[in-house]
Amino acid sequence: MVAWAVELSEYDIIFVPRGNIKSQILADFILELSAPLDETNTQPWTLSVDGSSNLRGSGARVVLEGPDGVLIEQSLRFAFKASNNQAEYEALIAGMKLAKEMEVKELRAKSDSQLYLIYVPREQNARADLLSKLASTKKPGNNRTVIQETITKPSTGDPGVLMIVENEDWRAPIIQYLQNEKLPDEKKEATRVKKMAAHYTMIGD
Repeated sequence: MVAWAVELSEYDIIFVPRGNIKSQILADFILELSAPLDETNTQPWTLSVDGSSNLRGSGARVVLEGPDGVLIEQSLRFAFKASNNQAEYEALIAGMKLAKEMEVKELRAKSDSQLYLIYVPREQNARADLLSKLASTKKPGNNRTVIQETITKPSTGDPGVLMIVENEDWRAPIIQYLQNEKLPDEKKEATRVKKMAAHYTMIGD
């Protein structure tokens, strides 16, 4: 790099190291250079994902392979605590989003998790496995070997909690009276229940 910088300086050209590449920028770049595909004969893309979680952090790797040698690799680092299974889920979601950005028509997903479309043993998914470990141990801001993205929060939020307050069934006093001839203690309410019960008949239990 130093030698090239010296050579370029003679032409008033300044060498600027390339930083991290955002996935959308890469997707746009490949779409611009790729020839339009024949939609009647589209070839499937292959998505390989793998997640890793340890004491130093959680991360995942997405490898999207397309026809004509197109290869997109994305390393994900999670800014939240995630289990191995959750890391797998996040990797699959990120991979599907990336495939959507690339306008992929047919996608085959591979993972070492049995929950996905095609079961692939970890040793056969070596590339995504290795890079997921890289993402889980790499320090933030120090990744220059692969495209890396930090996900600040899970794709799914906390489950909502809904309190349901059940009102007293208006039929209960009538049923009590028809079955057991039991009336409310309040005289006015007892009279009302007797009048209403006159319009109903209990059949069975």
